[in-house]
Amino acid sequence: MVTSLNVANTLILRAMREKKPISPMKLQKLLYMTYACYYAEVGAPLFSERFEAWEHGPVVPVVYHEFKRFQSFGIDNPHVDSDGNATYVLEKGVFGDCLETVWEKYSPLSAIKLSKITHEDGSAWSRKRLGEILDDKDIIEDGKRWFLESA
Repeated sequence: MVTSLNVANTLILRAMREKKPISPMKLQKLLYMTYACYYAEVGAPLFSERFEAWEHGPVVPVVYHEFKRFQSFGIDNPHVDSDGNATYVLEKGVFGDCLETVWEKYSPLSAIKLSKITHEDGSAWSRKRLGEILDDKDIIEDGKRWFLESA
């Protein structure tokens, strides 16, 4: 079973390989965009944890709490489990395609710019009050708008 922390680790590994800093806020936005792309393509969620509407955009709380210690600085190591192991998602299939698309299109942007994108009128985030869980149908629409319609 893929978890939000597995996907976050995969994004962090990519950032580390390319020597591109990734802050916790940027991680959340790239995580959301990858999830939305995958959901729009497959019609099923990538992982079971839910995104909430927070001040700066969609957030998975468990990912926030794991990486908040890095504040606005670059995350320099992945999440490890109680045995000290880091788990990643293979960059293959639809997941690999979505990760590649998101990375190429959005990783060059700042966390603030990514936050503004997730705040656009009509986005899943814009339809909720702070703290509420984003609706699946709205997340799928974000994925379609950002990835399928622009292809």
